[in-house]
Amino acid sequence: MTQLIALFPRKYRQAHGEEMASLYALSTERAGSAARFREALDLVAHALRTRLGVTSAHRVGPVIAFALPFLLVTLAGQRVAGLPDLLRAGGSAGFPGSWWLAAGVPVALTAAAVCTVMGRWRSARLLVAAFAALYVLTRTQTSVPGGGVEPADLLTAAVLLLALGSPPDLQPLSRSTRFTLGCVAAGAAVVQVLAFYGPTNTGLWRVHPAAAMATVLAIALAVSALRDRSVSPTVTAIFLTVVLWSASALLGPMGNSWNVYAPLAVAAAVTAAAAVPARLRPRTTGHRP
Repeated sequence: MTQLIALFPRKYRQAHGEEMASLYALSTERAGSAARFREALDLVAHALRTRLGVTSAHRVGPVIAFALPFLLVTLAGQRVAGLPDLLRAGGSAGFPGSWWLAAGVPVALTAAAVCTVMGRWRSARLLVAAFAALYVLTRTQTSVPGGGVEPADLLTAAVLLLALGSPPDLQPLSRSTRFTLGCVAAGAAVVQVLAFYGPTNTGLWRVHPAAAMATVLAIALAVSALRDRSVSPTVTAIFLTVVLWSASALLGPMGNSWNVYAPLAVAAAVTAAAAVPARLRPRTTGHRP
């Protein structure tokens, strides 16, 4: 136990070392080896988050925790909208013998998003790990040798990092944030449906899905910034998710076309416009009567 406590920064050990030791002893009393190992892993993860400054006591921790569900719902909305087409393809050459692995990706994404909204971080991390495993297996089956990095590769890695960095002691998301997440998920699904089933004789619907997703998130960012009285973790989290989708849009074969740059220009303009009201709001000191 002393070795585990030593993983924390010195000031943190001095302030909370005895408390953590007593809680660990209480939680592992009469516990089996599996429970002791799980508690030890939780302590190691908490020590790493403390050293990186991503706990709930730091500003970065809540931002990461709020960014994770926004990234999950956009990915889930995209994958769920494409699920009928995937099921129709069945055992085609695109998914030889493993199309059901790809079909499990939106299920794992949706379940992980629900767990993050409810604040069940242990279950969320397990589901994110399941999503990543299914994605890697599907990617192995469908990747072309020398094909390079795909946008989904970056987003999958981002989901894993955000899930690992999210503090587990945060409260479930508020009702207004849940409503925003629902609108974002619906927008992501609409974008993917248009990409699949939109008219092909016009360039209007041939927008890069990742760039269009960044535009959807930028609109959500503008609405959230106008509703919030300050730059809240939710606003910052949506901004982080916009950045991740924008970065992914620049990958792949369509990364140098107007299909990417036009939606990203819109997303950048909306994001900049959303930042202006927060800067112009007067800062007040003390409490109003």
